[in-house]
Amino acid sequence: MKKRVTAIILSSFFLLNLYPLCLISFCYAGEKILTLNGDMFSPLSVGAYSSTQLSGHSCKLFGILQSAYVIYDFRVPKYLDSFAATARVKNPRAKKIDVYLYNYGSKQEQQMLSKPDLDSKWIRWESVLIDGDWRSRSPEFIWARSKTGALDFLGTYGVVRLMFYADGGLPPDEDEIYFIDKVSLIWSEDINIDSLLQALSSDKVWREGDFLVTEGIGIRPQGVPPGQARAMAMRAATVGAQRNFAEVLGEIETVKSGSQAKSIAATTVRGARIRETKYLDDGSVKVIVELPLSALKQK
Repeated sequence: MKKRVTAIILSSFFLLNLYPLCLISFCYAGEKILTLNGDMFSPLSVGAYSSTQLSGHSCKLFGILQSAYVIYDFRVPKYLDSFAATARVKNPRAKKIDVYLYNYGSKQEQQMLSKPDLDSKWIRWESVLIDGDWRSRSPEFIWARSKTGALDFLGTYGVVRLMFYADGGLPPDEDEIYFIDKVSLIWSEDINIDSLLQALSSDKVWREGDFLVTEGIGIRPQGVPPGQARAMAMRAATVGAQRNFAEVLGEIETVKSGSQAKSIAATTVRGARIRETKYLDDGSVKVIVELPLSALKQK
């Protein structure tokens, strides 16, 4: 079912003249949602504790005497051009909670006397009074990058950092306490070609006309009959090329094996095809693989 989300003209003090939001319309077949339990927060958080409130895997954010904040890191595809956020928030003190995004760009937030411990790279998204389900509103969907480079919420590695901030105060009335759970980042599942090409910072994948192009090399295994060895090298080269595309398109899953975690290609990239095969002198195989831009979903 198609869904349309429209954000009317909105701007905040931190976006003025740098990040104008002008009648942004998103038309797409669906959404991709990445959800973290409340207790899956960054170790850089301050005043945040695991709690059994809400789902049993939430965060207790406790701003007593001094401020507290909890940070959630989302690894997302580098091609996304905008995103929204949601969370479940229990707010027993009925206080406003501030929501921030970390900016890898050049823009810095004006230092506030009420938040002396806050790095100026944290840009306030909104300040809301909520007790229940929260979804970003000011704006609902925010651009991931500005054309000027002043704002960049993805960084080199495609990690969106979302913070909930509690001001410190004296109990029992001025302190701020929140229970936070099911923190999600939401973006369109369709690929914006311009954002994708802008995000191509790796020499593993490049553009040639209307194609994305990459290469893979497979090493010939030892102790295997020649015909089988060549087939195995060919398969390894093809898998390597597919993996390059998968990394760029965000089709990577992290799996745990014992005590180690590794990334694997979640799926074979549809539409990719071998353009050229080279058999090298050492028995290894190199493949050049292309992916038509028309094969990617577009807005």
